[in-house]
Amino acid sequence: MSERNYNHYSRREYTADTNEKETSEKVILAEDKKKQTIRKFIIISAIVIAMLAIVALIYNITMLSSTNAQNRRYLEQQQFLALQIEQNEIDIYFRQSPEYIENFARYYLNMHHRDEVVFIAR
Repeated sequence: MSERNYNHYSRREYTADTNEKETSEKVILAEDKKKQTIRKFIIISAIVIAMLAIVALIYNITMLSSTNAQNRRYLEQQQFLALQIEQNEIDIYFRQSPEYIENFARYYLNMHHRDEVVFIAR
């Protein structure tokens, strides 16, 4: 009878050990599953961030090329305006000359010197 109790006691002990092992294995599996989930989340997050970085890079490159094109247009316009300013300065200098003023007065204002006689052609 004592042998029977011993075996019965051993079975309880064996069952308790088995339950502890199963519990510890379940805990380890749960921790591994958590780690895998975290790894998956980190990998997906890294992929999303990389994709966003690529989209931002493409957007910035297109904006840069657009800005460069606009800059070239402004430089061309600046050169055109500088040439126009130079031509206007020459024109202003010419219109301030006494010869131009005299010709303008004779032609448009019908003015003449005192000793001149004006003939009108018909």
